[in-house]
Amino acid sequence: WCCYGTGIESFSKIGDSIYFYDQSHIYVNQFVSSSVYWEEMGITLQQNTNSIDAPTIVVHTSKPVTFTLMLRIPLWSNHNSITLENGQIVPNPVPGTFLPITRTWQEGYKVVANFTLSLRVERLKDDRPQFSNYYSILYGPYLLVGLTYNTDSIVGNIKSLSDWIHPINQPLFSFSSVAESKLYIRHSGFLGWLSAISNTLDDSDSSFAVRPGLTNPNDPSLVSIESYNFPGFYFGHEGSQTILRQINSTEPSYLSTFTWRKTKGLSGSGFSFEAYDLPNQYLSSYNQAQDKYISLKVLPL
Repeated sequence: WCCYGTGIESFSKIGDSIYFYDQSHIYVNQFVSSSVYWEEMGITLQQNTNSIDAPTIVVHTSKPVTFTLMLRIPLWSNHNSITLENGQIVPNPVPGTFLPITRTWQEGYKVVANFTLSLRVERLKDDRPQFSNYYSILYGPYLLVGLTYNTDSIVGNIKSLSDWIHPINQPLFSFSSVAESKLYIRHSGFLGWLSAISNTLDDSDSSFAVRPGLTNPNDPSLVSIESYNFPGFYFGHEGSQTILRQINSTEPSYLSTFTWRKTKGLSGSGFSFEAYDLPNQYLSSYNQAQDKYISLKVLPL
């Protein structure tokens, strides 16, 4: 099978295709932290690519040497600029080309690239008519993976990607029990649980983004709790049972079941979550067949 033969071998090309050279040119083809010694010119290129949008290339040489550095300008980039060690800026090099930089290089001369990453699409390479409108979504060189529910595709307008694809700018939180600090609130089977964390799936299931309350976003005491690994799904309740559901209505009464009032911890430490639509009812846990479900209980103030 090619997946276990050629597919695996192809990863070795990452290492042997970073640099190429001829008599007077050296090509920087890939942006990978690495170094290469160009024996014919007696120079070393040191590449630092901690961030794909700002690779830095430094020339090490024992004497001045003239050659042309051919820097690949990725097709996925735009609004780019290249800065040389003397402060000279090469603005807007053309994506999908190699930018020639010819000079007499000395020790420590460097080139700093500034590439702008943006959302883009590439049409699926499939000639079958039923797949003619299928696209992959990328951010710069990164292929994005979408989490979908009950479907194998995401439907959206490819001409306005930024209107419906947004970065996660808020920090993530996990909530542990004051009574049992090794147990964390998580979701499983779209229900609320309190359990120990033992693997990466548990990590994802117990990570949440805390958003302004869906019912009243302007009230700082109100919050809504969105799942990290199920974006658009919020922690709420149906009666006394806690649930994880995708928001599918803007009715205030519906949104109120996914809104919580964050209060000072009833035990005297930490904090507690009071149901917005059910005053004096708080998130708590109870055992059932040795599992800990999270439910709503009327608890003393």
